[in-house]
Amino acid sequence: MLEKFAEELKTARQNSQITLQQIAGKTRIDLKFLEYIEKGNFTFLPELYIKAFITEYARIVGLDEKLTIEKYEAAKQGKPYEKKETTGNKSDDKIEAEQYDENIKGIPASKVSNIKPNLNFRRQGSLINEIFSGMNKNMKIIITISAGIVLLFVVIYFTFLNNNSQIIVSEKPYEQVLKENKQRFEKEKAVEYKKPSGVNQVDSLSLLMHASDTSWVKIIMDGKHIEEFTLYPNTRKKLKALTGFIMTIGNSGAMSFSLNKKPLNFKGKNKRVEYISIDSTGLKYLNSPPQFNN
Repeated sequence: MLEKFAEELKTARQNSQITLQQIAGKTRIDLKFLEYIEKGNFTFLPELYIKAFITEYARIVGLDEKLTIEKYEAAKQGKPYEKKETTGNKSDDKIEAEQYDENIKGIPASKVSNIKPNLNFRRQGSLINEIFSGMNKNMKIIITISAGIVLLFVVIYFTFLNNNSQIIVSEKPYEQVLKENKQRFEKEKAVEYKKPSGVNQVDSLSLLMHASDTSWVKIIMDGKHIEEFTLYPNTRKKLKALTGFIMTIGNSGAMSFSLNKKPLNFKGKNKRVEYISIDSTGLKYLNSPPQFNN
């Protein structure tokens, strides 16, 4: 069923005349993850991120995100998708309200208030809600179209660590993931940190990080300023500190560093995690994970 679901996604994309490269460019999702999805492979990341990827994919190719997720859930259980329908007998109030609604069609809204239908006050209130429900549906469509692009950004934690240790990844709520990635889509601003007290104290260490492949970094500067981020292939990030940096690096083989424009001799390993410290004396490897006290 998952293969059939994946084929439906691919067909929708082809009908929209959109390439995987275009989806990757608009969402910043790694191209290989999009290829996995169209091949029916939905096990390459935790379930939370898989759903977020599918939601973004559906939005770009013009599918209903909520309906697409429901189809994915059904396919995952090996069941054909069945559209949910609400059934039930209409009450007398509902029938009278619909008849009244039919009668006022074509009447200007300014005159509707002057009509006195043979309904009690409670039924009139229910009917008013019926009249405005159609308007609310249209408003939701307009708001959805004009809401802007929600960027999904995935933080990948690598589980194969030195000394047989593992990074424990706590999954964040689905809504929080989307909210955080929408914020990442905004214009990047220079990171500024509060300097230690003292007139002559300035950040003397400038660290430039370069990633040749997707890598995750968690870093603490001067023992107090903590930052966590992911670098994509061929991207760089520059940070400053007064005394030094301590960090945990995922996929360390893809990372290189320069301190004050001087390259550092760092040798990481692909798909492995390293713990290092960098200060004015150079780079040192740590035997245990650093403590990040937020």
